[in-house]
Amino acid sequence: MINLLRTCKDMHRLVAESMDRKLGPVQRIQMRLHLSFCDACTHFKEQMDWLRAAVRRFDDH
Repeated sequence: MINLLRTCKDMHRLVAESMDRKLGPVQRIQMRLHLSFCDACTHFKEQMDWLRAAVRRFDDH
């Protein structure tokens, strides 16, 4: 049986991995589910997205 409820520690790892590779369907569902109820992990993902965009802008110059 697949455990859809993951810990925040698991989510931080998945968020980081999702920046480097495409997640599988189960991992994407786990992330969406967790982010739907966890404000802390949602904020973490937003920060990681912002940092990645900032680095990309820096690399373009």
